[in-house]
Amino acid sequence: MHPDYRGQGIADRLIETAEQAARALGEERLYLITANGQALYERHGWMTQE
Repeated sequence: MHPDYRGQGIADRLIETAEQAARALGEERLYLITANGQALYERHGWMTQE
């Protein structure tokens, strides 16, 4: 996220929207590969999987 837009909850809303869309499609699990931002997803209940 560009520094000018950090701290406004945009990433949180994007994650929540993606999760809602997946649930609406009947998906029970989502997977993410990320090089950074792990703490953000953990705050949303996402877990690390080896």
